[in-house]
Amino acid sequence: MIAMDKVHSIRQLFYEQGKSVSDIAAETGHDRKTISKYLDMTDFNTPEPKKEDPENMCLILSRLVDTFFSRISLTMQPPPKPHNTACVLPWEEGLHWQSRSSDCSSS
Repeated sequence: MIAMDKVHSIRQLFYEQGKSVSDIAAETGHDRKTISKYLDMTDFNTPEPKKEDPENMCLILSRLVDTFFSRISLTMQPPPKPHNTACVLPWEEGLHWQSRSSDCSSS
């Protein structure tokens, strides 16, 4: 953001002295797009910051919490059971490291 005195001098160079945007840009050291921006501006008041809607914030927070817990529940699931296994896997319910056959080693 350029200070208001510089904006005034840019507008004075363009409207009163008839200089081109490129000439003003070279003279002031600002980009020509910046010069054009301040020449096109009509309202120089800074916009008031938007106040956050508490209901909208609750909705956003609710969605965030839902996403968090859905991702946590996905990572908490045991890995898929490998096919053709002869031993009971530790995450199989109620079998607690018992082997299905005598040749499986238990830890």
